Amino acid sequence: MKNKFLCSYLLLIAIVSFAIPANANDPLKIRLDNLRDGVTRLFSSVEEQRKQIELLKSDMQKNVSPDQVNEKLLQFEGSIAGIEEQINIELKEIVSITSDLEIDMTNLKNDNIQMKAEQSELENRISAIENELVGAGCQDAIVKRVDGSAELFRLNSLGRYQQLLPDSSQCRQYANVLTEFGSRDLNAIFVKNGANIELCKLEYGMTEWVTLPAILSDRGHVITSDCKVD
Repeated sequence: MKNKFLCSYLLLIAIVSFAIPANANDPLKIRLDNLRDGVTRLFSSVEEQRKQIELLKSDMQKNVSPDQVNEKLLQFEGSIAGIEEQINIELKEIVSITSDLEIDMTNLKNDNIQMKAEQSELENRISAIENELVGAGCQDAIVKRVDGSAELFRLNSLGRYQQLLPDSSQCRQYANVLTEFGSRDLNAIFVKNGANIELCKLEYGMTEWVTLPAILSDRGHVITSDCKVD
């Protein structure tokens, strides 16, 4: 019995030490600390009662009345049984409190995972809305024909627009603007890389826009760099 209680106690102390809140003023921690101290004192009481029993057994070999010894033995054994019962009650309470705490911690962990997922979804929605707003706001920067469709240029017909082309490093951002504009002929826009003119285009069968050195036969649309896509 003694070993059973002792093993249970040591196991619970190890669990509680990791599970209880770190805040010394936390009511749950205070209650668990009190239970732990109480169980410790009860174990000491059991040990003291056992010592007294051993002394009584020693007295039996002397000239002490066996009836008196047996009466005291019964008292001590009853006392030990009561103490062990109290230990059992307090250990069960520790188990209950610790289990409730573990459930709360699991719920908090799950809530945190759910909150992060919702936050990520919200950020994605905001990003999508921002991209749509940028595309809509920048459509005025698309050079258009009289009928409102995107005008088509060749390398040698860019004229003054050559100085207004966006940088090739922003190919993807300006491509997003063009893809939001349905009235166009090609998936291609002119960009500049220093003094060189390049074509930002989506080639047939591909999913990623690329920039290539522009040649005279290339055709593409123009979006002026006064559209801020960053």
